[in-house]
Amino acid sequence: MRILMVMLMMGMILPSCADIYRKIEDGQVIFSDHPFDGAERIEERQINTVPAYTGNPSTDSDSQTKNPHPAAFKITLASPQDGQTYAYGTPVPLALTIDPSVPPGDHVVLMLDGQALDPHTGTLNQLDRGQHNLQVNISSAKGLVIASKAVSFTVYQHSAMGPHP
Repeated sequence: MRILMVMLMMGMILPSCADIYRKIEDGQVIFSDHPFDGAERIEERQINTVPAYTGNPSTDSDSQTKNPHPAAFKITLASPQDGQTYAYGTPVPLALTIDPSVPPGDHVVLMLDGQALDPHTGTLNQLDRGQHNLQVNISSAKGLVIASKAVSFTVYQHSAMGPHP
């Protein structure tokens, strides 16, 4: 009996097309692959399955035909660089390169501390002291972000008590 139960639990019993019978006798559950007195046939149920998500084919094909830009852009920020420090009152130059060039219909969005900047800005002037975050996004005509690059830099002011550079 125990061997039959172990085989059932391990899935090693008969192929799925065989019938299985069950009987409860004196509180014990008895399983068999042959009908016997007082046993009832167990109906097999369909196993619950969910098909794997493959994406929305209409959305995927639309994005490939209507937005034929390369899969990846390389955004390089020569200035400001991540972790760089500037003195208070000093203009912070923006030096940005994108390879390959942004196709027509797509656009570059510059964000400084969450606020949009003019993409033709060459320098950042009159920045407050503290840490600042600059983010460059390349957005598609539909408004989807295709590529992004972010850096953090700091503007500081010398202490009146310390040495000045």
